[in-house]
Amino acid sequence: MAPKMGLEKPTTRFSDVAGIDESMVEVQEILDFLREPARFKKLGARMPKGVLMVGPPGTGKTLLAKALAGESDATFISISGSDFVELYVGMGASRVRQLFDTARAHAPAIIFIDEIDAVGKSRTSSINSNDEREQTVNQILKEMDGFDNSSGVLVLAATNREDILDQALIRPGRFDRKIHVGLPEALGREAILALHARKARLAAEVDLQLIARRTPGLSGAFLENVINEAAMLAARRGAESISPADIDEGVDRATIGGKRSLRLSDELKRRIAVHEVGHVLANLLNEKPDLRSPVNKVTIIPHGSGALGFAETGSSSGDDKYLLSTRSQLEARIDLALGGMVAEKLFYGEWSTGPSSDLEHATRIARAMVEQLGMSEAIGLAQTSPNQNDPLQRGAFGDAISSKVHEEVNKILKASFDRVEKRLAAGSDRHKAMVEALMVKETLIGDEIEAIAHPKGS
Repeated sequence: MAPKMGLEKPTTRFSDVAGIDESMVEVQEILDFLREPARFKKLGARMPKGVLMVGPPGTGKTLLAKALAGESDATFISISGSDFVELYVGMGASRVRQLFDTARAHAPAIIFIDEIDAVGKSRTSSINSNDEREQTVNQILKEMDGFDNSSGVLVLAATNREDILDQALIRPGRFDRKIHVGLPEALGREAILALHARKARLAAEVDLQLIARRTPGLSGAFLENVINEAAMLAARRGAESISPADIDEGVDRATIGGKRSLRLSDELKRRIAVHEVGHVLANLLNEKPDLRSPVNKVTIIPHGSGALGFAETGSSSGDDKYLLSTRSQLEARIDLALGGMVAEKLFYGEWSTGPSSDLEHATRIARAMVEQLGMSEAIGLAQTSPNQNDPLQRGAFGDAISSKVHEEVNKILKASFDRVEKRLAAGSDRHKAMVEALMVKETLIGDEIEAIAHPKGS
């Protein structure tokens, strides 16, 4: 059976890629070598046989590989790592041979193996590793060892799980160049939005910079979907251009899902408002202003498959605020997560099932503080969250330590709960005012939220 490979001469160029400038610089270096090998060889440089692109899904790894093929006028041959994995012994290795034979026949060519971790897992990291997978990996290594820079074939691979790759794949002479393709920061997101906006008809008042600030952590694929969803909304209502409201709903659709026409009683709406405003004020009333994050929006309109409402926070100071987190910043994130639960207790005497995912998120942060970050004096600096792939760590910590970790996690959560309870009780008038505003308007945006949280003269 022939491998399920794609074979094309891409028209994609570097001008079709945005928001990953540092990755582009490294790919440009590869292109320069392809175009002018003599300039590099006279200095003793050799072309990498393989280039591994590492990064989360949707960040542009495939697009970047296609752009390199397009710029170098090379044939682009793509295949997924999972296409090598077969039930029949020997089929994976056979597909590898066919793939490389095809590349040589169409040289200059770029082979692109997406999700290489599906076939290239470490042979010691999983009890499920099998002879077929090992034969396939060995054949890839054999093929890469068997050609030189004059073969006209370059192998690119992509993964978001570099940690599980077989070390034989990434040693020098194989995938010896690694390019990180990460999530774009604010300027990168703005560039990606501008790229996709070229094909869309945006209203003059649409602010791409504002959208970029609203979308930390979103990949290029998500941002493309934001513009597409907004365009579909505008088309559905017969508009001539995409409005800021369309973009706003596009962001919601791409992140948590579209609006749901769920009929809720006023009593339930009010409880949802109390909960969501709790998140907002746990953040905006933090006693330390530098620990606050701006709130873009709060709504009690149901979205997606489960959200009855949500509060969206962002960063006005750029994504660098999130690159490193201190203990105080992590505690502020726990405060924000528990704000809804605390608010329900203050207003109703008890909380509902609504805060379940909030509590899970807060617990995850607190557990990381104790187990991984050395932020518990009782536990100390040693990490207590074992790496199960490391035989030296398996079973290293017994029940006594586990019990102590649980106790310390609860201590962090309880301190946050008490802190937020005091904060929200002191700001009860603002809480009630924002709840009433939500009951009327259903959605509040940045300036409206700020005016209630910090009224003039307060």
